[in-house]
Amino acid sequence: MADLPVTFRRASIADLDRIMEIETLSLGRWTRDLFYAEFRNSFSITIVALSENEIAGFAVIWNIAGEIQLNNIAIHPDFRRRGIGTALISHLSGELDPYHPEKILIEVNENNHKARQFYKHLGFVETGIRPRYYDDDSAILMEKELA
Repeated sequence: MADLPVTFRRASIADLDRIMEIETLSLGRWTRDLFYAEFRNSFSITIVALSENEIAGFAVIWNIAGEIQLNNIAIHPDFRRRGIGTALISHLSGELDPYHPEKILIEVNENNHKARQFYKHLGFVETGIRPRYYDDDSAILMEKELA
């Protein structure tokens, strides 16, 4: 449960400036063009978490064949460690519940130990590795069963 009241909704192009601000503050690699492409992608969904009347974070997911691929997630530094990321991930399965997703998949940089611990705490397990996925770093594949 989040320490702050939080609500969720699907993002729109009007949210892109704030999403880009959060992405930049999170040292993310996504560009504005990548986010535009996701808004046009028929199986991509961008969800924003709202707290204190502003966008506190976002997640970009794909809904493919009963699986949720979590492609990007970030929380604004002012809202971190308040349960918003946990609430956002929990919300994702509910958002796609009509499609009966069986699991959530994510790739995490092998050196991002905080993220790996965060996902493990939420019930994700490490299932594989993609060598040199992030330039010189490998991606750890993680998943969480929903069904």
